[in-house]
Amino acid sequence: ALRNFELAGLSFKLYKGLSPSCSSSLVEHARVSLIADLATDLGYIPFLASKFVYQVFSDTPLVLVTEKGSPAHRFFDTYGEGAGLFFAEGHSVSSVMNAIRRALDSGHVFDRTKLRDEFTRQRISDAFEKVVS
Repeated sequence: ALRNFELAGLSFKLYKGLSPSCSSSLVEHARVSLIADLATDLGYIPFLASKFVYQVFSDTPLVLVTEKGSPAHRFFDTYGEGAGLFFAEGHSVSSVMNAIRRALDSGHVFDRTKLRDEFTRQRISDAFEKVVS
């Protein structure tokens, strides 16, 4: 699949075994962040990847590699590309390439204020309290 991206003029670097601080530095300097939210043998896991939550507070465009109806896709449906979220069908290389291109072309001009409000301490604690009571 990476060969297809290279043929389309998109280059990638793969890093393995990085320390947490080095990984954080790479994420901070990335032009686009890919968030995978794909089905498993058990179906969709009803929780968002922590990477998604952390990246919501960055100024990096987020390409959500997922399928319609997934937890990440629900945020895309609500907030869209105006919040720097770019949807890519999880099993389609061309869809992922197109989403990356749209993200790169966005010029990092988006507003995540309302999306970030979803993850405030008060909102999280209220939701938790609702579940346990």
